[in-house]
Amino acid sequence: MPLYEYTCNKCHKNFEILRPSSERDQRCECSHCGAKSTMKRLSSLVSSAGAKSPLGAGASCGPSSSGFG
Repeated sequence: MPLYEYTCNKCHKNFEILRPSSERDQRCECSHCGAKSTMKRLSSLVSSAGAKSPLGAGASCGPSSSGFG
């Protein structure tokens, strides 16, 4: 199940909810104040699938001239 980010229009807090993608645009209750006036945030997708790195762990940055590594 995907994790979606929302912002409460009442208390202005950000929160996340695990929910089926079929429900992503449905209104949800703010986990901080309980208001139902929320807005889905545009989230970034982070993936290390297919990334090759000498460091392992899926780092996707290119070589650095900083002297590290």
